[in-house]
Amino acid sequence: MELNWSRCVICQQDTSEPLKCPLHSRDPSDKTGVYASFLNNVEQFSVIDAVPVELLFGNNETVEKFVSHSAAWHKSCYLKFSSSKLAKAKKRTHKHDTEERRPRKRKSLEVTKCFLCEKGEEESVLHEVSTFHTDKNIRDMITELNDTQLLTRICGGDLMAMEAKYHLSCMVKLRNRHRSLIRKQSQVPDDIDSKMNESRAFVKLTRYIEEAVTSGTHLFKLSEIHSLHVTRLEELNIHKQVNKTRLKARLLEKFPEAQEQSYGKNSVLVFKEGMKKIVHDAVKTRNFS
Repeated sequence: MELNWSRCVICQQDTSEPLKCPLHSRDPSDKTGVYASFLNNVEQFSVIDAVPVELLFGNNETVEKFVSHSAAWHKSCYLKFSSSKLAKAKKRTHKHDTEERRPRKRKSLEVTKCFLCEKGEEESVLHEVSTFHTDKNIRDMITELNDTQLLTRICGGDLMAMEAKYHLSCMVKLRNRHRSLIRKQSQVPDDIDSKMNESRAFVKLTRYIEEAVTSGTHLFKLSEIHSLHVTRLEELNIHKQVNKTRLKARLLEKFPEAQEQSYGKNSVLVFKEGMKKIVHDAVKTRNFS
């Protein structure tokens, strides 16, 4: 948006407040110096990222350009960029930076309480962390568990120097949590291998059916297909119950040209060629006379 020099150069709003132009001031002092001072303050506000209001001009504006356009402003807008306001803004910024750089005090452990549950001997007897080996084990477990609350408590130094104490029951809980985590992590590859082997077994089953269809077999008893699939899973060291209905659904999805036919308690998967043969044989053997 282009700057409208006929309005306040600061807010660009058309209000009832009168505009004031330094060039028209009755003050005999250097009138262009007011522009220079204003632009200098704008630049310093920008440096500390504390510009009071959004401006349509940047730091590249010059005193000469302001003079040539007889730049004017509302007094209330101009005062926002006064030297006193700039000084206060710098002070606030300095205070904020100092507070951010100031190191925060670490919370020390209460030596009369368990550092794990933060309860005292009213729960049970407290034991001290007495060796560096224990200190390391505790830190390793808490770090691997990524327990941010406990990590904050033990970050002040070694636990012996901090006179850290614990309940045996709390330590047992911590170790159990850690064991559970390790167990879950070790199971992940096994789960992946198991799923991959299940996929391999299903692929082998579909290949068997495809080869059988190519050889002229177009009808498959579902119970036999199910048994074959279970056997192949067991060969891959996967022992699980296989739902016949789900297996049938997967096969029908894989072979859309097949369909299920039932007779009594038995179900079969029949391919189109098999259906044609069944119909052909039925017509051939039936007496239509």
